[in-house]
Amino acid sequence: MSAPAPTTPAALARQARERFVADVEASLPELAGAISTRLLESVDRSPSTRESQIRRDAVLQYERHRALWVDKTGRALRRASQRTDESRPVRSANLGLELIGDDVVEQKIIASRLAMAIHEKASWELNDLRVRIQALEGGNDFAADDVLRPEALALLLIEQWMDANLSRQSWLMDSDLIQRRLVPVAVEAYGRVNGELVRAGVVPDVELSRRVKRSASAPPCSEVGTSGK
Repeated sequence: MSAPAPTTPAALARQARERFVADVEASLPELAGAISTRLLESVDRSPSTRESQIRRDAVLQYERHRALWVDKTGRALRRASQRTDESRPVRSANLGLELIGDDVVEQKIIASRLAMAIHEKASWELNDLRVRIQALEGGNDFAADDVLRPEALALLLIEQWMDANLSRQSWLMDSDLIQRRLVPVAVEAYGRVNGELVRAGVVPDVELSRRVKRSASAPPCSEVGTSGK
């Protein structure tokens, strides 16, 4: 029986993203069901007949498109997990001069709220994962559209929501529920990916790695205090 082929750093990094994405995608059907329940309950709590009709319309719209959102989000997540530096589109030199539409700005604002919540709860796991991915990919930080970055993950979710013909208002109505459901999923997914990388021998001790880097970047003892002579 032949021995398994050695896993390259690039393959390990790709597998880490695939594992993370698989965990997030697996949570989507349950999240979609929870949103449906919340919207239905909001109809009964409507303060007026007009508001009740608005919320009822939101329920009908969501039920028509929720399966599409789950499907589109899953496919977008899987595509994002396969993205590499080479496959990313070349950024225009005039990008800073390009106009950004109001919808894009609004989506980024909404996504930033979810991203901040993920950062708050997952900071330790995320920072450790960043160190391990940097070790695998030559020291580069997460790209702006890296699905492991909370900002990129949150923006992907809201973009697919809008692409599935769901309204921004319905997302805002359920943003607290989405946050409450997704944040623990992301935290656990980061932890699971870290565990798999440690078992693969990728930076088993992050703190030791940081201390070694600090020592390597410190000036030689002979240079310390010379300015006072």
